[in-house]
Amino acid sequence: MAEATTVRRVHAMVSAALHQAEWWDMVEANVARRATPPPVHAAEVKARSPDEVRALITGAEKLEPMLAALLLISALTGARRGEICALRWSDVDTEAGRLRISGSIYTVAGGGVGEKGTKTHQVRTISLDPLALETLRRHRADVDDLADRLDLDVPDDAFVFSRSPQGAEPVHPDLVTRFVKKAAAAAGLDGVHLHTLRHFSATQLIAGGVDVRTAANRLGHRDASVTLRVYSHAIEAQDKDAAALLGRTLALPAPTRSPVP
Repeated sequence: MAEATTVRRVHAMVSAALHQAEWWDMVEANVARRATPPPVHAAEVKARSPDEVRALITGAEKLEPMLAALLLISALTGARRGEICALRWSDVDTEAGRLRISGSIYTVAGGGVGEKGTKTHQVRTISLDPLALETLRRHRADVDDLADRLDLDVPDDAFVFSRSPQGAEPVHPDLVTRFVKKAAAAAGLDGVHLHTLRHFSATQLIAGGVDVRTAANRLGHRDASVTLRVYSHAIEAQDKDAAALLGRTLALPAPTRSPVP
């Protein structure tokens, strides 16, 4: 899939350049129009069950509670790895039950980290459920308790998930990736990575009847067609349920037959 996507992107770029060159009479024709880039077929996403996600987070709790909280918030929000690492306490509104996602942490050469906008360069605000709010409140209490014992203050814009007592720097994305593998092994789960929690969130939303536009907003997809394409298998399963619902709604009683004389 990645190779086909790359070919299509290169083809689109070359075609656009030749189109402009043709307009400027620099070339006789845009030969890229004669090429047929390969189709892109999205691989079916394997979503984990709620029991498996619970087992993962339970295993993570035994290893490091702070990162276990990160995994749970990832599953409940569907946010990307870099977005979760970039969360600051100023992004959390516990009274309104809202979370602002505006940035992303990425790895730079040499092992450090940098901060940038989200993948779509858009800021989004999503609702938090009671479990997410309680998780964040509990985590903040732990942060404040440690800071008090060290006679430190936690700034309003401190990173939510950090190994610094003051939240001075974000938890490293690569550390999170390694931790997920360790927690998955402790829970006896194979093939689990952080993106698994994003897939879980998306498929649960769609299977639960949440409209694609709302799901796309929570996931940070600029275009809902991306959600449709990536999670088409979940949508197909929901479509079967919709068909069954319509069938039950319009089901007619079985005809009664007159007894044979």
